Amino acid sequence: MALKKRFDEPLVVTLKSEETYAGLVDECYYNGGWIVALYSCKLLDKGNQQWIDHDIFTRQGNRRIRDPLPEFWIEQIKRLEVLSGDLGESIDFEDAMQLYIDPHYKPLPHVKCTWNYAVTGRPHSVDCEWRLHEALSFLRTQSEERTLSSKEDQRSLQQRIDRSFDLVRRRLLLTGARIP
Repeated sequence: MALKKRFDEPLVVTLKSEETYAGLVDECYYNGGWIVALYSCKLLDKGNQQWIDHDIFTRQGNRRIRDPLPEFWIEQIKRLEVLSGDLGESIDFEDAMQLYIDPHYKPLPHVKCTWNYAVTGRPHSVDCEWRLHEALSFLRTQSEERTLSSKEDQRSLQQRIDRSFDLVRRRLLLTGARIP
C-alpha cells in the first residue's frame, strides 16, 4: 500500500460516518485488513470550520482515555487526502490542516536552518533570519522555570527575555500578524 512510504506526512481521513480527521502518518499495516495509524490527530469541527483535539477514546483498565495513536480501518474510510510530492515535503501539518479548510490559504514560505551552534557548530543558513531564530530559541530554552542565584542574574535574564520577545513581536507584526 502506498501509504507505507508516507511516514510523517499530513493525511486527512474522512470516514463513512462523515467524521473528518487530520494527522501525521505513523504507520500503515495489514492485520486482516489495512489499517492506517495517525499521531497528532485532530477532528474537524465542520460547524465552526476548525480543527479540535480528536474524540477517539480507548480503554485502559476501567478508564476511558484519549487514544494518542488512533487507527483507522481502510474499510471505514470514505476518502483519504495526502499532500504528496514537493508540496507535501515543504508544508507543515498546521498549514496542511488550514489548506483543507480553506483551499485559498497561502502558507508562508519556510526556511530550513540547521543552526544549533552548541551542538553542530554550524552557522545559520543564508535565508535564515538569524536574530529571530536565536530569539525564538532563547525564549524556548528559558521558558522552563529556572532558579537563579542573584537578583542581578534574574534582572539580566529578564532583560534578555524582554528583548527577545520584542524582536519576535516586531517581526510578526511586520509579516502581517494581528497580535496585541
